[in-house]
Amino acid sequence: IVAESSCITNANCVSIAGSLICQCISGSYYYDTTTGQCVALKSYGTACTEHEQCVTGLYCISSICQCIATKYYTGITCATRATYNAACNTVTGPYCDTTVGLSCNVTTSVCVCPANYYWNSTACIHIKYLYDSCTSSIQCPTNGQCSASSICQCTATTYYNATLNSCITYSTFGQTCVANVFVTSECSSTQSLVCSSTTSGYCQCNSNAFYNATGSTCTTKSTVSTACTTSSTCNDLVGLVCTSSTCTCATGTYWDGSACVETLGAGQSCGGVSSQCTSPLYCPTTTCQCPNTYYLDIVTVNCILKKATGVSCSYNFECTSGTCTNSVCT
Repeated sequence: IVAESSCITNANCVSIAGSLICQCISGSYYYDTTTGQCVALKSYGTACTEHEQCVTGLYCISSICQCIATKYYTGITCATRATYNAACNTVTGPYCDTTVGLSCNVTTSVCVCPANYYWNSTACIHIKYLYDSCTSSIQCPTNGQCSASSICQCTATTYYNATLNSCITYSTFGQTCVANVFVTSECSSTQSLVCSSTTSGYCQCNSNAFYNATGSTCTTKSTVSTACTTSSTCNDLVGLVCTSSTCTCATGTYWDGSACVETLGAGQSCGGVSSQCTSPLYCPTTTCQCPNTYYLDIVTVNCILKKATGVSCSYNFECTSGTCTNSVCT
């Protein structure tokens, strides 16, 4: 029989399988093979070479007594790290289980997955990309949805940004945008908007349309002879303006069937259509001519109103009477 006094300091005589042996006091000491002594178990943060040297609950990891990855040290013991949506505190704990990708949201003080990750009940998993197969919308890009055909898609009010792997709400009229290779446009397609620039633009209608605030959409600009309230609703690409509540050609132009073109001058072919001639020219036959009460100034090529009797003149054709005598219409 081995007497208690026969054991080294901090060891007890215990019976194991019918045999009495000296054993270091469990939970407080470990046997140091180098010194042959029972040495106090090492505390948290102390250097070690094997697990048995550490206080109960601690493990020798990277040569330091510490908690396993799924736990954290409270100052007294190792506590299980908080799981998804559980309360947390980055200073005092509880700390989130980083082994499954969780981190503590400092605003809400709960454990969450990082951006572009979702919780699958056991770990944070990277969200899928557009058109990947899915079983739930939570698996799809931010603001996206899992369609009836089990494919990740953006909703009708959002577009896909590949850089962010996220569905972004379309910009509306007048808001800033960037047209890039990742998306057709950041502007609302349901409003028929386009981005004005590939660098730093804004959402606008195509040049043949105007923004209708009432319907919140782009409306095709009106053609000639259509009712209007402002020139912005008339098709300015073909030269139309709103005059007397009707889309018409601006002064100095006429409608040629497809666009407003510059009116014709004296002697130009007009095909019997006086509206093609610059006022007061008219088209009595095939070319633009001055009316009978006017004469053509060959220098300015303009129609000048004929002069009354007694007015100074240079040529007979300048006078209403047709006679210029001594530089006076007679």
